[in-house]
Amino acid sequence: MTVLFIILTFAIIITTQIVMKKLRERNLREVAAPSMENINLGFNVEDFVVPAGLFFYKGHTWANVTESGEIKVGLSDFGQKLFTNIDRLELHQSGEDIGQGDHAFVVKQGDKEVEFHAPISGKISSINKKLLENPSLLKKSPYEDGWIYKMKPQSLSKEIRRLRVAEDARKWIIAEVQRLKEFLMGEYSEGRLLQNTMADGGIPVDGIINFLNDSSIKRMQSQFLR
Repeated sequence: MTVLFIILTFAIIITTQIVMKKLRERNLREVAAPSMENINLGFNVEDFVVPAGLFFYKGHTWANVTESGEIKVGLSDFGQKLFTNIDRLELHQSGEDIGQGDHAFVVKQGDKEVEFHAPISGKISSINKKLLENPSLLKKSPYEDGWIYKMKPQSLSKEIRRLRVAEDARKWIIAEVQRLKEFLMGEYSEGRLLQNTMADGGIPVDGIINFLNDSSIKRMQSQFLR
């Protein structure tokens, strides 16, 4: 009887330890699991400029028809806000042909880079020399001094239907900002955001790329910039 009592006592102790261990592990997971409420997205749709007269491509580049019939091409305010600083650009050469949706240029900040795509098809007639000398113009003035190419369009009447303008563009950017917030929350909840947020745990409107690792940048490109 004594032996049986000892065995039962050990069994109870072992069972209790197993249960307590599982409870501790569950509590640790609950404490460690990031909550979407803990991330402060310090930007709103009002922070993103959408000029009424420009045509916007789904990859956050823009096109503007000039008086000469050429098309100015550039990076949207949404696109430039991904960066804190713009250090370097990789551009095509004057005279090259680009198709709508094809690789147009690469924007670099430190060791991070993001590829953007052409809003229309055409031949590059000129490149913004001021931008080559001072890439930061792309942040300071994305719709004016920071234009990238002038192009001679090839299928403008057909391709312009795929672009957004005026109120349609504003409604689209509202949806895109919401999608961006959801994307960042998803990356945060999966523990994929880098741990260099601001003192209040927030992500500011400028420099979103600072909080993304390489795999997150690729996912962002796939979801927003194609």
